[in-house]
Amino acid sequence: MRVDTLVYGGVVVNAWGSAPQDVAIKDGRVHAVGSDLRQQVEAATEVDARGLLVLPGLVDPHTHMNDVGTGGVPTSDNWASGSAFAASGGVTTIIDFAQPEQGQGLTAAFEARIRSAGGAPDGVAGATAGPAVGVDYSLHVVVNQVGRETANEIRHLVESGVSSFKVFTTYEGLALDTRSLWLVMLAAAESGALVCAHAENDEIIRHYTAEFLEQGKTAPYYHGMSRPSFAEVEAVQRLLVLNRAAGGRLYFVHLSTGESLEAVAAARRAGETVWAETCPHYLLLDDSYLAAQDGFRYVMSPPLRTKADCERLWRGLALGEISCVGSDHCPFPLSACEGRPFNEIPNGVGSTGLILQLMYTEGVQAGRISLERLVAVTSCNASRIMGLWPRKGAVAAGFDADLVLFDPSPRCRVSSKNLPGGGDYSIYDGRPVRGQVVMTVLRGLPVYRSNPGRENPPGRSGDLARGEFIPRTLPDTAALRFP
Repeated sequence: MRVDTLVYGGVVVNAWGSAPQDVAIKDGRVHAVGSDLRQQVEAATEVDARGLLVLPGLVDPHTHMNDVGTGGVPTSDNWASGSAFAASGGVTTIIDFAQPEQGQGLTAAFEARIRSAGGAPDGVAGATAGPAVGVDYSLHVVVNQVGRETANEIRHLVESGVSSFKVFTTYEGLALDTRSLWLVMLAAAESGALVCAHAENDEIIRHYTAEFLEQGKTAPYYHGMSRPSFAEVEAVQRLLVLNRAAGGRLYFVHLSTGESLEAVAAARRAGETVWAETCPHYLLLDDSYLAAQDGFRYVMSPPLRTKADCERLWRGLALGEISCVGSDHCPFPLSACEGRPFNEIPNGVGSTGLILQLMYTEGVQAGRISLERLVAVTSCNASRIMGLWPRKGAVAAGFDADLVLFDPSPRCRVSSKNLPGGGDYSIYDGRPVRGQVVMTVLRGLPVYRSNPGRENPPGRSGDLARGEFIPRTLPDTAALRFP
């Protein structure tokens, strides 16, 4: 049997187990996984993976490329630069957002966002020559207004390969009142779609923001104080009640508090179809960073929480109460953050290309989670929940040949100077990490190759393959009990 590529000598790691195996790739898909395949196939190209872990490409379910933040400040990363950063860290699929402008329909927003990425799936005309996306991508569609056609548009978009819809309980122009949330949840439940929720109580945030500004308390520290943990807990519990009544499927993005996790875990134990995502910064950083002199670097929403919250989230990750780790990648230039009052600092940080190194170092090497669990929370679970299964999320026959060749041995420090992407700083600058992505493969083609001997080396842009829009199916409800 002749194949395109044979990756041999590595240890293949899936969510269900690890073993020394070879991987044969043909026509962009995994053709076979097994022992001693070099004796059984003829490959046009061979890749020596001895001493390396062979992981499925990461699925980052939460990115904001080519976006704008507070005050209209554009993000540091466009589609091309952000996806190059993602690929450097082993991410082969991102799920970004299509957000309607005021008065714009959901379908029109979806099609416009596809065009901004420089490509279009079947049925979406008018692609422009935008920046190429270097990894595969899909879109959540934000519902920021509810009208007569909302339910029909949700049904239409589900048929077009959009299986998740984002709702907010805060931010001007985005927050939905309880009636609107209920109508979206009913429409999504009827279509089988997933509701992704940013859960913070807007009225509480507005109250504290106004109070602190009136008192002249404008330092970054008060960003966290204006968004207390109970504001998240209240919104999480409210959304859980609505989801239970609607009989729907609910996914909490960037969960940050232990108490919120307790509520989600209880709902899962009761058999409700609900999942939670957290981000590396909620696992690794605490609110003391906001109080530091350079606290403006660490402004994101929800804000950083206590060390106790960090540890509770780690425990939830190990127990299966948290299903996914997403980056919420949304970096802004340092100049747009420094020297501003807390309410004017654009909210967001960048980490999509660092997920694997950070989670391997602080999760696997620190003994908090297993290697298999790492694959589950960074790839397999997101694929199943987000409707990418059985195409993404595993190194197995029939899946896309999205692979990460990872060397677990190197020790280095994060340096934003050596990271691909448009960001001019990282909240992890100087942090020691273990392991290095040697190669990232997207549908059988290398999209990143490291330059050994340098910290966080950039990839070779010459072998960048263009990403594709990936239509998604409805969530795999069996993932609810997937550990």
